[in-house]
Amino acid sequence: MYDCSKEFNKFYNDHVRLSEKEKNVLRDKRDKNIKRLKNGLEKYNNENNTSYKIAESRTQGSMAMHTIVQNDRKDYDIDVAIVFESDNLGILGPLATRNMIANALKREMHQFSEEPEVKTGCVRVRYTTGYHIDFAIFKRSKYSESQDEYDYEYAGDIWSARDIKALDDWFIDEIKAKTDNLRKIVRLSKMFCGSFPNSV
Repeated sequence: MYDCSKEFNKFYNDHVRLSEKEKNVLRDKRDKNIKRLKNGLEKYNNENNTSYKIAESRTQGSMAMHTIVQNDRKDYDIDVAIVFESDNLGILGPLATRNMIANALKREMHQFSEEPEVKTGCVRVRYTTGYHIDFAIFKRSKYSESQDEYDYEYAGDIWSARDIKALDDWFIDEIKAKTDNLRKIVRLSKMFCGSFPNSV
């Protein structure tokens, strides 16, 4: 049987796997937009006599799991969780919180052609070059001082309990058990599904 592993690996490295250079571009866009949000939030607080403060930010999705694949349209999805302390948000509802995030971002996005988009599950920042960053909003709390881990709630239609690390932790454990070949299979599946969007 003919061994085509060399050709396959060349195809994988040339057309599927994202280069370190492109990964660095995505990281740079992520970091710049987190900074934009923090700066915008400071301005929002000054104008509205509020004191909202980001407690933590977490990279999520394919960027966190290192499964982003090449995309001719540069339509890369960067997922970032933005977390507030629950008592910092007070009675602010999930939609009001997303609106506040969008409002804060607008103060730092004068050069963008599109304003931040408030969606049901996130606030989206879109680049004309195709990239977009989805800020998913969470709040965290501890029910007692002895509690080691935070409880997280996600700002969807309503505030709902969500394990912010569950998917990433599961995937890391699967990689440890099945080796990095699992990540390769995920990348290939995503690339071929993206190549044939109208196929069943």
